[in-house]
Amino acid sequence: MTNEEPKGELEEHVSIPKSEYEMLCELAESRTSFWSDALKNPEGTKGLKEFIQGILETGLTIWGERILKRQLWYSIYRITVIVVLLGLIVWIATWLTSNGRLDAGAFTFLMGTIVGYILTFLTKIEQVSSL
Repeated sequence: MTNEEPKGELEEHVSIPKSEYEMLCELAESRTSFWSDALKNPEGTKGLKEFIQGILETGLTIWGERILKRQLWYSIYRITVIVVLLGLIVWIATWLTSNGRLDAGAFTFLMGTIVGYILTFLTKIEQVSSL
């Protein structure tokens, strides 16, 4: 029976000297959480606050640069697609007009619409870049 592992839970009691127990109790009472100390003495956390602000500013700067780079590439892609599509529309309309399939009035209306779109698009780009 001594070689068998006991079944169920074991309760072990450790005896320590009273002075050591009192020292452990004092130590536990003297330790408070960081937030308790920070709320009682906010001046003591100035270094930590500056450290965290430095990390946040650096991180936000890096993220901001990444976002601006992605936004720049997106804008270049978007402008390229729009220029190609408008160029294709103008070329097809010109070809159709020269072959007599599209009336000159419709061609003029189409060109006016495209010029209006370009002016609106440029205004939007100018507004976004000024932010």
